Amino acid sequence: MRPAILGAIASTGFGRYYADLVIYGANPGGLFAAMAARRLGLSAVVIHPRAHIGGMLTGGIYHTDIVTGYGKGTVKGLADEFYRRLAVVERKSQQRFMNGSSYGSSPMRVRNVLSQMLAEFGVYIITEERLVSVSKTDLRLTSIQTTGGVYEGATFIDATYEGDLMAIAGITTFIG
Repeated sequence: MRPAILGAIASTGFGRYYADLVIYGANPGGLFAAMAARRLGLSAVVIHPRAHIGGMLTGGIYHTDIVTGYGKGTVKGLADEFYRRLAVVERKSQQRFMNGSSYGSSPMRVRNVLSQMLAEFGVYIITEERLVSVSKTDLRLTSIQTTGGVYEGATFIDATYEGDLMAIAGITTFIG
């Protein structure tokens, strides 16, 4: 039985929580997915094993590459919104902000803009909780257990760079 959603996630009691979208890992793709879910009126929670969120985008990679030949026209949706806001913070037009084939800003400014967007969208972020196990019904993931609780959801996203959730869930992958 799905509980009523109060804000970003709902407690179902005894350290159990529910969200329409449960994201393990806080790389940029996971954070933007959470914002998109909230924009659609869904509940979303991001659970990350470390204190630092935003992955390489906020961790010191000074320039975000844009594929040469495609240019800034390939950046759409929430990513475009993010870079437009960052250009305002940098006090540059978006055209000047784009330097050749990349966008550049300081990690502090990137973190500030990203944090502001996450707060505006009401994304609930839990840090420093490590993944312990998963529960499945047949092949469908139904919940994840972390060091801080159990998170049930309708949809799950692995937003770690290493595929931590997929590995624990027994999902096989290959490259190439």
